[in-house]
Amino acid sequence: MSAIFFDMDGTLVDSEPLWLEAEIEVMLREGCIWTAEDQLACLGGPRAKTERIMQEKCGKQMPDNYFGDQLDDLMESKLAEKLKLVPGALELLAECKENDLTFGLVTASGGRLMNVVLKSFPADIFDVVISGDDVEKSKPDPQPYLMAAERLSVDIKKSVVIEAVSYTHLTLPTKA
Repeated sequence: MSAIFFDMDGTLVDSEPLWLEAEIEVMLREGCIWTAEDQLACLGGPRAKTERIMQEKCGKQMPDNYFGDQLDDLMESKLAEKLKLVPGALELLAECKENDLTFGLVTASGGRLMNVVLKSFPADIFDVVISGDDVEKSKPDPQPYLMAAERLSVDIKKSVVIEAVSYTHLTLPTKA
C-alpha cells in the first residue's frame, strides 16, 4: 500500500449534523424549507452542487455563491464551537503514524472550513491535505485524490481511500 487518503466530513469528523443545522438556518432566512432529504442530495459533493440545489429549492435567483458564502460563515463558527470527532478517529490516525504509514486528508470542503477542522487534530498529523479549493473538479471526481497522490509521490492504484456514508442517516440491522 502506498498511502491512505481519508475523507473529512462524516469520516473523521461528525460535521453532518452541523451542516444540516446551518443549511436549515440559511434557507429559513429566505423563507425556504430545507430537510434532511435535501441534505442527502448534497452530501459529499462540492459547494457548487449545494449552491445550485439551494438556488433551485428557494425559487429565487440569488447572486452567485449567495448560499455558499452564508453557509461558510455559519459553518466556520459551528465547527469551531461544536465539532465532534468521529469516535476512534484520533486513535486511528495515531496508529497510522506509529506504523509509519503515509496518509492524507482529502475533502470537498473549502480550505477555510478544512483549516478550522484541522485545529481539532494534532499539528501536521497529515502528510498532505487537499480541499475543494485546491482542484478544478471536486469530489466525487477523482482529481482531489490524484492530486494528493501526486503531491506524496505515491501510486494512487496502490492507495486506499476511506469515505464514509453519513452514519447519522443509517439504520443498522439488529440481531434477531
